Amino acid sequence: NTPLDMVPADPLLLRPLLEGLTPAMVGLTPKRWTNTRSLVRKFLALFDDRFIPSRFSNRPTPAGFEILEWLGSEPGPHFELGRLARYCTRYGISPVAVSDEVMAIYLHDLTHHSLTSDPKRAARDTARYWNKAGADHPNWPQQRLTVLDNVVRRSLPWEAFPASLLVDAHAWRDWRASTDPLMERDHKPVRPGTGLSDMRHLRLYLGALVEAGADPASLVDLAAAMSLAHVRSAMGLIWLRAGEKPSSYTAHMIALAILIARDYAKLPAPDIKVMRRFAANMQPANTGMTEKNKDALRDFEDPKILKAFVNLPLKICADVLKAGTPTQQLAQQFQTAVAMEILLMNPLRLTNLAGLRIGHHLILRPGGVSLISVPMQEVKNSVELEAALPEGTAEMISIYIRAYRPLLGAPGSDWLFPGQTAGCAKSHDGLRSQIMKAAAKRGGVRMNPHRFRHLMAFITLSANPAAYATVARILGQKGVGTAFRYYGGMEIKAVFRHFDSLVKSLREGDVSGGGEALASSAGPVRRRLKEAA
Repeated sequence: NTPLDMVPADPLLLRPLLEGLTPAMVGLTPKRWTNTRSLVRKFLALFDDRFIPSRFSNRPTPAGFEILEWLGSEPGPHFELGRLARYCTRYGISPVAVSDEVMAIYLHDLTHHSLTSDPKRAARDTARYWNKAGADHPNWPQQRLTVLDNVVRRSLPWEAFPASLLVDAHAWRDWRASTDPLMERDHKPVRPGTGLSDMRHLRLYLGALVEAGADPASLVDLAAAMSLAHVRSAMGLIWLRAGEKPSSYTAHMIALAILIARDYAKLPAPDIKVMRRFAANMQPANTGMTEKNKDALRDFEDPKILKAFVNLPLKICADVLKAGTPTQQLAQQFQTAVAMEILLMNPLRLTNLAGLRIGHHLILRPGGVSLISVPMQEVKNSVELEAALPEGTAEMISIYIRAYRPLLGAPGSDWLFPGQTAGCAKSHDGLRSQIMKAAAKRGGVRMNPHRFRHLMAFITLSANPAAYATVARILGQKGVGTAFRYYGGMEIKAVFRHFDSLVKSLREGDVSGGGEALASSAGPVRRRLKEAA
């Protein structure tokens, strides 16, 4: 929607604008989208002598071309090393002269003079393929390249700390999860998933603390790690990483520190009071949807996009059935459609979606009411989820279970979405990836599983701006306050549409009380607007 004269002709600025776009998102066929991207590259090359195209038109030098013939037929090495060979040919660099210094310049040019989606990954893969080729082929240039580590590590392994700290951390995790009714604490037992998340965030805190200057050997237990001085140091660094702005992450990290310091380590009350002041400063004012989620939902303000998306699971199923004999690839497509259909009709959290078991959480009754039922013990906020499935949804799931699910998992499993490992469910990452790819490629929208919950609220409040209780009930929230905190304001556009219709009625004279006068004055105004246009 940005005018062309405002689009920067700079790869560094263009790359994030193009990231993740699919043909469906821009309303083009795959072939037309490919041609469009090719034309953009050619345009950039006209004004940038150093621009690196997707595919070079020049052939590498004979020596460079010769070494490429030893690679075999693997597409990855052929593409990355072929691009490097042609790049080196352009600047007269022989294969034996390729070094870390050359690769540093190559990475710079990939970043600033190409539309390569991930320059760091491309440079890393090129170095890795180069070293492997050198190990496999004696005639390949034998100099080894440094394989860049592009992962930013914010935490350290437990082995970097005294063993006593890990023992205390496990004791704290068990204390959090214990179901002993006589346990002295102010919170309910946490689920295993929460315990794992707590341990990950604790490692992130400890990593920040060490990066801020603390000696790992001095952190003998959680009381030592959560002293006021250490919390100040660690949270100061975390605050800087967050751009010195309150966020849900800064709020969560300081809350974790306070939880350990106050309830488990029993540190002095004055220190806890100071930490609470830190927490007040790091708590974001708006705890509702992020701007990223709001932006993703704006696509659905187009009725055509919304209609196409809510029909997407049916479209995918129809295409799969039309394809004929079930295969593993078709079965995975049908599985994706079933997952999206459930999220549309009953927007579960990803953990509960991936954990659905046939006969336990999913009750299918031919000729009767089919439903999804998740007990409170398995739900994040301990609110039981139970909802009847529409007949069409139940039929889709039944077809999937009967004809396609057997191709995706080991026999005997009762997981609705079985994993490749016998007896295990599909991983959260795997299910999330399937849904996101289908939404982008076929629906033209950026949707992860959790955004289906936001979409439900959007659909409901657009139809009825006051339906916060309905939203809360469908999402399994404990009260209307939670729904309003997250989705307050989402109904504003629907309210304004209603108000605009009232103004339109007045202009057209459909409402008494001056409508005729308004309508008579509107004609000349509209004529002047048309003349101005």
